[in-house]
Amino acid sequence: MSDREDSGPPAHLAGLAGMDLVRRALEEARGAARTQGKDVGRGRRSPVRRMPIPGRRRSWSGPGPDSRDPQPLGTASRELARSRGWSGRVAEGAVFGQWAEVVGDQIAAHAVPASLHDGVLTISAESTAWATHLRHFQPQLLAKIAAAVGDGVVTSLKVVGPVAPSWRKGRYHIAGRGPRDTYG
Repeated sequence: MSDREDSGPPAHLAGLAGMDLVRRALEEARGAARTQGKDVGRGRRSPVRRMPIPGRRRSWSGPGPDSRDPQPLGTASRELARSRGWSGRVAEGAVFGQWAEVVGDQIAAHAVPASLHDGVLTISAESTAWATHLRHFQPQLLAKIAAAVGDGVVTSLKVVGPVAPSWRKGRYHIAGRGPRDTYG
């Protein structure tokens, strides 16, 4: 018999193939290691870190990541926002900054976010038809916004259409027909 014929799986695993064979062999190896008192199945452990001596600068740098390594700008800015408590405000700003990516180009071409106060996002549509269309799709819009910027940033939507011109001039107003009542 040659070495190739002996290198197959053991007799009790001969009926398994592919990933089932691999899983069963790994389970058996872990079980054998546990019976020997070894701690298995928890992934790789991080290497032991040497503690620096207080008052003396560390003179060595290991091969692993270090706090002195350059950080990507996105990671550094997220950490800064988190440490200063700005995460909520950054998420609110992301609604406005990423509007076209969040809702899609077609909706972004016809509606823009106007304001965000206490979780209520006011959206200004270019026509009453688009305002009605957006009101029908509020749940889908809320889901898209939550997926993009996080849950709880926007809790409800207020969709407004175009605003008609007002005849009101000045601070004071008297109820009635206004300037059209003099035509007779």
